[in-house]
Amino acid sequence: MDVTLVGNKNDVNRTFCMKQNTGTQTRFWPKGSYCIYQNQGCPKDMKSGAVYWDDENDYNRNINGGFLPYGTQDQNTAIYYCCQTDGNWYDSIELPVSEPFHLLTSSSTDTPKCQMVKWALSYLEYIVFDTEDTNNRDAQKDVHLFLDGEKKYYCYYEECHRTMTGLSGSFRSHKAAVNEMDPRSQYCSWLITLAETYNVSLSFKELTIPSCKDTFLRIYDGSNNTAPLLGTYCGSNASTEIVVLSSTNNLYIVSNSGSYARSAKNTFTFHAQYNAENLTEFQPSKLPSVGNNGSSVSKTVTISAISTTPAILPLCCSEGE
Repeated sequence: MDVTLVGNKNDVNRTFCMKQNTGTQTRFWPKGSYCIYQNQGCPKDMKSGAVYWDDENDYNRNINGGFLPYGTQDQNTAIYYCCQTDGNWYDSIELPVSEPFHLLTSSSTDTPKCQMVKWALSYLEYIVFDTEDTNNRDAQKDVHLFLDGEKKYYCYYEECHRTMTGLSGSFRSHKAAVNEMDPRSQYCSWLITLAETYNVSLSFKELTIPSCKDTFLRIYDGSNNTAPLLGTYCGSNASTEIVVLSSTNNLYIVSNSGSYARSAKNTFTFHAQYNAENLTEFQPSKLPSVGNNGSSVSKTVTISAISTTPAILPLCCSEGE
């Protein structure tokens, strides 16, 4: 969906991309709390609903064309939705994130919420529709996008994968969401990839991950999360004394900032910096042991990719949780 103001900025122009083929559905929309536009019925496990706009009678310039969501588009507007309500907005779902996209909020939540999507930042947006003032007949049916009076809420997503190729650089965790309109994320990643003659040295100016309950920072010796795991950091083993040295020209870093259901997001913070090193051998120091609560009981100084010591893996967390 794309939205622009037209004319004297009292009118809204909305454009849509609609899937037209009706082949067999082989993948289903994941459980969560969100809506999509309806086109001739809803996918399995999604519920139908609608919103009706009693558009302004004076100077009404409604026009339409092309393929549109199911509904009515004439002097007034009705749009039908398909809504997933079998999950929680704060449990991340997996969707393609290579291109920006919109999901719709759901009236199944008490306040407007953006469904968390793995590897994406979500931005809550709204449009104010000034509909008919006299004998207004605005209406809603069943589950639909979240609305608050004249405000209709939408969610915009863009990926939070970042790739860095410079010989040095820095990156940090995304800012914590303070209010409803702030961007939110849960799973994000950073890939450092250099020329083959270099290794990567990674250190931290700041690393604060107080809990191992559902938050962590993971570092892999390669270009993705199938590479050897160098360490998982949370609790007391999340220290600025950590220095990570790769055995290849790549390091892949994954963060999980935790569930918004449990706590405010102002406790998970890190600020990392890296440098290219012309090194082929490292002298690794011993990795810290892990206590029963998943936290370290000794200090980490330097972690080398050629160490034979097992990676730190808290008992609390797996990447899919």
